[in-house]
Amino acid sequence: MTTELYKDQGWAWMVCFATFMIYLIHPSYFYVTSALFLDFMDIFDTSAAMVNVILAMTNVVYCVSAFVLVNLVMPHVSIKQLTTVCSFVYALATLAVVVSPTLPVFFTVCVVKYIAQGGVLVPSLTIVGMYFERRRALATSLSLLGISVAALMVPPVITYLRREYGFRGSFLLLSAYEMQSIIAGMLLRSVPSGSHLKLGQAPNASVYKGHTADVEDDTARIKLLSDSQDQHKLNVPGQIVCQDRENLQLVEKQRLAYDSLETFSKTSKTFSSTESSLKNNLNLEDAGENYKSNLKNPKDSPRLLERLKVAIDFSLLRDYVSLFYLLSFGLNHSGAFIATYLPSYAIKSGLSPPDAALLMTIAGSCDAASRVAYGYLADLRVVRPSLILASACLVLGVTCQMITLYTSLGTFAIFAVVYGCCGMAHLSLNTPLIVDLLGISRLGKILALGALASSSFISAQFPIHGVLIEVTGNFTASFYWIGGTFILSSLYLFVEPWVRKLQDKKPSSKTCYLWLSLKLRKMRDKQFKGQSFSKLRRRCLRKRKLFVDGEFPPTGSSLFFSRPAPSDIVWKRPKDIVKDPKFFIDKASADDFSQGILGNCWFVAACACIAEDSNLWKKVVPEYREQVFVPESRYAGIFHFKFWRCGTWFDVVIDDYLPTRNGRLIFTHSKSRDEFWSALLEKAYAKLFGCYEALVAGKARDAMVDMTGGIGEGLEMADFRTEQLKDRLFELLHQAKSNLSLMCASIQAKNSSEMETKLSVGLVRGHAYSLTDVRKIPLKGTGLFSFFNREKIHMIRLRNPWGGVEWKGPWSDGSHEWTKVSESEKKDLGLTFDENGEFWMSFDDFCRYFTHIDICHMMNTSFFTLKRSWKESVAVGVWRRGTRAGGCGNHSTFLDNPQYLLDVITDEEELLVSLEQEDRRSSNFRTRGENYTIGFTIIKTDLNRKYRMHDKLDRVHAGPFVQARSILTRLPLKKGRYCLIPSTFDPGQEGEYILRIYSSGGIVLKELKKELPSPPRFFRKPKVAATSVCVSSVEGFKLPEGETGGIEAYCIIKCEGREVRLLTTEKSMKPEWKDRVTFYRRKPMEDVVVEVWDSNMLKDYLVGTLTLPMSKAHEYTGVGNENRDQYQRTLTLPMSKAHEYTGGNIIRRYELVKPDSDGKDQHRGFIWVKVKHTTNLREV
Repeated sequence: MTTELYKDQGWAWMVCFATFMIYLIHPSYFYVTSALFLDFMDIFDTSAAMVNVILAMTNVVYCVSAFVLVNLVMPHVSIKQLTTVCSFVYALATLAVVVSPTLPVFFTVCVVKYIAQGGVLVPSLTIVGMYFERRRALATSLSLLGISVAALMVPPVITYLRREYGFRGSFLLLSAYEMQSIIAGMLLRSVPSGSHLKLGQAPNASVYKGHTADVEDDTARIKLLSDSQDQHKLNVPGQIVCQDRENLQLVEKQRLAYDSLETFSKTSKTFSSTESSLKNNLNLEDAGENYKSNLKNPKDSPRLLERLKVAIDFSLLRDYVSLFYLLSFGLNHSGAFIATYLPSYAIKSGLSPPDAALLMTIAGSCDAASRVAYGYLADLRVVRPSLILASACLVLGVTCQMITLYTSLGTFAIFAVVYGCCGMAHLSLNTPLIVDLLGISRLGKILALGALASSSFISAQFPIHGVLIEVTGNFTASFYWIGGTFILSSLYLFVEPWVRKLQDKKPSSKTCYLWLSLKLRKMRDKQFKGQSFSKLRRRCLRKRKLFVDGEFPPTGSSLFFSRPAPSDIVWKRPKDIVKDPKFFIDKASADDFSQGILGNCWFVAACACIAEDSNLWKKVVPEYREQVFVPESRYAGIFHFKFWRCGTWFDVVIDDYLPTRNGRLIFTHSKSRDEFWSALLEKAYAKLFGCYEALVAGKARDAMVDMTGGIGEGLEMADFRTEQLKDRLFELLHQAKSNLSLMCASIQAKNSSEMETKLSVGLVRGHAYSLTDVRKIPLKGTGLFSFFNREKIHMIRLRNPWGGVEWKGPWSDGSHEWTKVSESEKKDLGLTFDENGEFWMSFDDFCRYFTHIDICHMMNTSFFTLKRSWKESVAVGVWRRGTRAGGCGNHSTFLDNPQYLLDVITDEEELLVSLEQEDRRSSNFRTRGENYTIGFTIIKTDLNRKYRMHDKLDRVHAGPFVQARSILTRLPLKKGRYCLIPSTFDPGQEGEYILRIYSSGGIVLKELKKELPSPPRFFRKPKVAATSVCVSSVEGFKLPEGETGGIEAYCIIKCEGREVRLLTTEKSMKPEWKDRVTFYRRKPMEDVVVEVWDSNMLKDYLVGTLTLPMSKAHEYTGVGNENRDQYQRTLTLPMSKAHEYTGGNIIRRYELVKPDSDGKDQHRGFIWVKVKHTTNLREV
């Protein structure tokens, strides 16, 4: 007899009834604790918060125990055995509650109860899914109907028992009631297995109307035959049998084999773990007939955690569909909070307690009916279960968002009906949804994982709802939050088909994260000179030819631009230089870089800093494990490196021809002759600049920025002459090092003849040193309390790219000063006295000899960090001659430069502003093009500015302008709106730039592109004039009775139906703003109104109003046609000159007025204002 004879009939309905009884009995304890909540508080003399914590923790224990038991225990025992034993333990734990004398004992008993519950609920629901095929959703709904019945029955029953038999008597009867679940567990017998099932005997796949079903487990497509002695255990793939634990293991193995063959034969269903399971866990012999599994048995692992690790199917966490399901499952459990808050919210809204209780009865009744309806609808296969669930979540989410509309019993009843019909839909549809998405073989594990996910979501939302209720004083915000989670869940479920299609296209061994990150990285990176490393490498391997780079050929033009290359320089591949070349030997380190005959110590010093941080060099050296010289099948003579330029990472491809003389590398090389990554990195950088000679003389910070994308800063030691400034410099360097910034230092040479000359103390002029550490080193003490007040000396550690040439002064290698430092401190410093070019020196000596410091700041923009985090705003632009290259503020064309709107949204913010131009040496290397002198200016702008500025306001910051590739400026700015203008010093200079701004509190950076308002559309009037109003201050007003010290004032400026509010000032008798507002006007005849308000906690009060009559300005500018005297008679403010509004730079005092009770204007004070009105829109 085949197993399909037992599907949906016979004992299957008995199993459904048994599961109904289990779900009727076991969740009852939740309702019991809710009904007897106050009794728990009285008996254990504890607070409601503590009882809440205990109940919440026990809920977590249930979910974790279900997850562990399903993954670790269920594969080795039958479900009947597991549920029977756990039901017995559960009932005994209830009995133990009666004798729990203290709160810790009660908590322990609760933990035991919920551990036992974890071994009952999920396994029993799993076996229902195994027994049913065509009626799986309906059977699941009927089984879970026990929860609805328990919700209706348990609270009144337990209340009656509590009144009749007391607290302990109630739990004695409850324990006897829970013993019935043991009988229910015994009814969960396994499906009998059949004999042999031949191909073609399997039932046809279930079909939705209009498209093929996604339930691949309902179709037996292959024939699995066991060995002769195990034929009695044979089972149909996809139909789980639990006759005994060996049978279950066999079914799991056959399921894996079935899934694996399906993945290879048809890509319509791909699971992320199938391929690895086939490779690691299956030994398939005689693929046509017999398949034997050698899955690792969890029992073979000696430790519980190791056994659990083996048993858990971690592939579920690497699967698109399962992750979407788990997220939706967790979000849907937010409905539990509705049951918690709905009665309280209803009572607060004016309903009586009986009416509030009636709402839950309505919801429970609708829940019971909807469970059956959802199950029946899902089994009809008319609509996918995921779409049914998505629709229910969307309806409930929208209903929760309208919570403020529910004020009467009728409206609350409607909400209760919606909640009852939609709130628990996921419980009825979970089983068919899992089978549709992931297959029945994973039903138990995904249910357990879903319980764990829901527990995590609920636990995370407890404090969120607590804060919302505490802050708002009601439950409205909580319902908004709950509605939002349901809407988000519905969106996930609606897009599930597209997610599945996305997974089908991707290899099963790649995770979603890796694939997305790879795609984003490819979109962000740019191929230098259009060369694709992967395409070129594949072509070379296919043709079995080594790559030769035509863009950077192994000729003299790639070496020098000012002179021909010497004839004794020969280009060789690493395999022609040494027998066994290596890209890396061990790992990257600063010792891998030794300078050659090229004067590029700045580049070598920067590389030494990069090599010390694996996170940095792995970005510069992508896919470093694939860049190898062996084996021959992978070596193609092609390598690639990445460098950052003006906001873009460029992928630079090179061949491995290197310039040599007498068989040795002449430029940068490693200490080991067999290691070549440093020489290849230098070649790629030379290609970026045009040739090797272009690397002569440069700034270390530029190279460090090119290899990190960090922020470059140059410091001149001449700016830190006093002791106070030196201390500030040391703290700056110490902080930069702790933030993993990269630093180099150099000694300036006065002329070319001093370049690379050595001082008597061993230092070299015109030479870049890597600054590798900044420390405060404690010295040995002699007194009794010396440990607590030891002297500390400021020390700097540097490294010479040449290697052996080191510092010979105090604190040099082997000097007597090191006797002042303890051995433990030396060990902590990693102190060695090798001739490796690395040495320590005191900070005072460092300041005495070194003249320049280059820093590459690695800005921490991560949100999840314990260190200070910066918020980054980036803009990339171009200075273009004729339109956007106006030069500095000394030129009349200054405002022709690019302009950026800068909004500071905190009261006061320290900004780090970096402006970097495109390196002109790489684009003009043959003419040794110099970088421009660049800088930026910040000026105040209108609070409502939308278009480019055409007049200058107060200047906040200007310069300094520096001839360098980049500049970095630290400046504090107060809250407000500014205009930032990056520029070259001289007008007409073209080039690209990148502007980066870092702040702690956040800013808004937006480029101003439009010159003027757009022409009108359809029948709207054009904007023909502009009015700028700058409010300076208010004075001479009277304070309300009882107030002292002034007012916290703000202004509102109104014009043509629009209004702009100025910032609120601090308390003062003369509030000041100096902020400007500009209106582009269609109706220039309308007056402008300025209102001054007093800001208060409860209600703001109007101080006074100023009306600016625009008629006077219009007569002067020629807008109006009426008689001039007529306008003068309508003026409400005294004006001495007709053209007063056209200047804009004249500040005048006007009267503030406010109507009294009779409607007459009364004097309220004075306001100082600048006004400018013009018909030339390019003047403001």
